[in-house]
Amino acid sequence: MVHAEMTLRNLFMPKQAVYQDAEPESINVLAILSRGKMHFNNYDYVKSLASFDVVLDLDPSNVDALIYRGKILYMFGQYEDSLKDLDRALTIDSVNVQALITRGNTLWMLKKFSECLADFCVALDIESNNPHALKLRGKFYRLLGKFDESLEDFNKSLELGHDSAFALRSRGELHHMLGNFEESLADLNQSLQIEPDNIFALRSRGATLFMLKYYKEALTDFNKVLEMNPNDSFANEYKDAIFLRQNLVNQLPRSQESN
Repeated sequence: MVHAEMTLRNLFMPKQAVYQDAEPESINVLAILSRGKMHFNNYDYVKSLASFDVVLDLDPSNVDALIYRGKILYMFGQYEDSLKDLDRALTIDSVNVQALITRGNTLWMLKKFSECLADFCVALDIESNNPHALKLRGKFYRLLGKFDESLEDFNKSLELGHDSAFALRSRGELHHMLGNFEESLADLNQSLQIEPDNIFALRSRGATLFMLKYYKEALTDFNKVLEMNPNDSFANEYKDAIFLRQNLVNQLPRSQESN
């Protein structure tokens, strides 16, 4: 999530700068659209937003610009405005998978859960092998407690060769919830090979290692979490549990340590 106020649109990159003193009639909409996408891919969302604003001034029904602007507004936390753009995009192109996935994300943040799930399902009806939609619907099913459906979506996403850190972490967390700790560990190890400093994956792997009684390795993960966030209550609670168990084990006679 990009933490920024929408006043950035006026403070740093007013759309007038995109016009560069040219008359609107002389501006190449496709060139500005392409520039906006380039800025988006370079994570320069303020400049990207300014470009899409100009495109939509000149061509209010440009679906690409509506979707990209909807994405940026989502990242700025402007969910209602994002939804307006995505609704309009889907009014023009009702089977646009990218718009459906993005609107599903926005509806999720607005706590419109049934509509969110509907968008993910429609996207997958249109494009059944879309790994992004599969990952998101899998995560949503997991939150609903529909673990079989969640696992099916994560499996399919990963079978497609889309070994994303997110999908691996999410499936690993699901395996943990189902008590499949070895499978959980395998997925979380792979996820952390892709994103070694992902705090969510480190927490989850630490918890899984704890359940497998690999306390030293679990402690290493939780220490790494606490280096990034010293006040992380999840990691601190597990560290306390590890130290408590170690103290109890040290007090046992040798013959009972393995029990």
